[in-house]
Amino acid sequence: MSAPLAGAPVAGLQPRKRAGGRKRARRWGVDVLGLLVLAVMIFPVYWMISTAFKPGSEIFANTPVWFPTHATLANFSDAIHRPHFWASVKNSVIVTTATTAATTALIRNLPTVLRPYALPPRLSMAPEPERREQVLPP
Repeated sequence: MSAPLAGAPVAGLQPRKRAGGRKRARRWGVDVLGLLVLAVMIFPVYWMISTAFKPGSEIFANTPVWFPTHATLANFSDAIHRPHFWASVKNSVIVTTATTAATTALIRNLPTVLRPYALPPRLSMAPEPERREQVLPP
């Protein structure tokens, strides 16, 4: 018996239908929701950056100024020349370095500590090991 030719219709198989309107609407809804969550998460970062470049009159205005009209670097100069600025930067670097080093040291030994509490294979998220032996029929 010969195999069917490529592209020839096969009995019992139907052409694949496109996604229904309900699925498409749900997918659009999920995408729009994701974009709204993204906007809510990014807005505070945008506001901090834009405020850094605004002059004082725009920062303390009664109505919010969404985009700085007269961008300035004076706020950065003012922050750097305040007393104890560099001491604060030094403290931040020390704390960040110490925290990173401590976390790295603790995490490095974590697999050894958790080994006795390993999940059974059916509950584990790790992929199953490949079967090396060949199963032969009796």
